[in-house]
Amino acid sequence: MVEMKFPILKTKRLILREINKKDEKQIIENINNLNVSRWLLVVPYPYRKKEAKWWINHVREKKEDYQFAIELKDEKAYIGGIGLTKVDKFQGTATIGYWIGEKYWGK
Repeated sequence: MVEMKFPILKTKRLILREINKKDEKQIIENINNLNVSRWLLVVPYPYRKKEAKWWINHVREKKEDYQFAIELKDEKAYIGGIGLTKVDKFQGTATIGYWIGEKYWGK
């Protein structure tokens, strides 16, 4: 399998980057929250290690979607995720979805 390199997008406060295995613990901490997962169509609650491992492997293998980690630059903390699915390059359309850990809401 050929590794696909994603661009890193940076703002003053955030970094959007490729999701990797080191994110597992912080993914679980942030998404294993009913206030977060109840708004997401395909995220189970409770969210455990096996779900995080599956998700990380899935996004690294699925080449037609674009999934990014949202990292808070100052804390180097994984605070959520954002992605494009159903990408239609011919029509120039896609579906966007995102989530943010509750302790980072409103910041």
